[in-house]
Amino acid sequence: MGAPTPSRIHVPGFGTLVLRGRRWWIRYSVNGTRREESSRSESQRNAERLLRRRIEELGKGRRIDPTAEHRVRMADLLDALKTDYQINGRRSVRSLGFRLAPLREAFGDVKALDVTAARVAHYVNERLTAGKARATVNRELSALKRALRLAVEQDRLSSVPKIKMLTEAAPRQGYVNPGDFAVIVDALPGELRDLARFGYLTGWRVGEIVTLAWSDVDREGRRITLRREHSKNGQPRVIPFVATLTEIIERRWAAREYRAAAGPGISPLVFHRSGQPIRDFRGAWRTACTTAKMPGLLFHDLRRSAVRNLVGAGVDQVVAMRITGHKTASVFQRYRIVAVDDVQAALERTEAANKTAPVSNVIALRQEAGQSGDKRGR
Repeated sequence: MGAPTPSRIHVPGFGTLVLRGRRWWIRYSVNGTRREESSRSESQRNAERLLRRRIEELGKGRRIDPTAEHRVRMADLLDALKTDYQINGRRSVRSLGFRLAPLREAFGDVKALDVTAARVAHYVNERLTAGKARATVNRELSALKRALRLAVEQDRLSSVPKIKMLTEAAPRQGYVNPGDFAVIVDALPGELRDLARFGYLTGWRVGEIVTLAWSDVDREGRRITLRREHSKNGQPRVIPFVATLTEIIERRWAAREYRAAAGPGISPLVFHRSGQPIRDFRGAWRTACTTAKMPGLLFHDLRRSAVRNLVGAGVDQVVAMRITGHKTASVFQRYRIVAVDDVQAALERTEAANKTAPVSNVIALRQEAGQSGDKRGR
């Protein structure tokens, strides 16, 4: 049998490890004042790592009081995350609320130090069991990780647990060809038809389309500007008029006047519903897609369709990205859908090119070389 583990271990230059029950505590001094803190671990190695980290933090000028750290609750950290989004003007603050709701329910009343990797794994299992998509759970985990990291940046926590992201399914391959899209448009309510046409042509995100105001439209200069604050990637975008876009804008210009209970008015938004911003229209979109015998198609699939249409028309990728607002080529490629028809067309073009290629003269050269050899042999 090996020697029993001592209940008190001195770590030179750092402090002392003290075994209480089955858990290790760390003990160190700050300006002559002794501090003690549970490592919340039965591992001596983990306790020593925490002790070294505490001393390193003190050397960097950080002053995380272990007592105060134990009082930090996740509800406060989730609130701090939302405030951080608002201060930095992140447009995703609107969707952040949906991601934080299940996190608040699961962790809101929990101390931040009690959010362990095992507890997060349990949360993930519950969400998946409830039928939530892996992508949805990953967005929630990203918010949780950011909230914890922000707490470290603000010196409220000294460390965060390791949170593993889930492997997501392959990117959606939803798209719609022009003929089927026309059927969907005809099945939509009047105020949504041009909104869909605009999305199909430009590939803009729905949040960018519904915020488009007449102050962003230069009818004389024939161009539309997406303002920086309405662009998801934070970059403004300029789209010049083409024939289809001109028709959309002129129809919307004629429809800017509306009547309401309070009387007639003029909408400042290009796309509106009786003067009000268009928000949730998933029900109408779902009904139209079902009518067109394309159930399951998302409005966001129009963005994928636009990318496919641009690439199919031979538009340079850099130019296409300027139109759709994709910031990186890697994400743009995820939206570039290659259908079976595209593959067949490519093979047919290759086959046709092979048939028209010059006949090889290798055989003729070999024949000439053989004849010359025969003559020399004679």
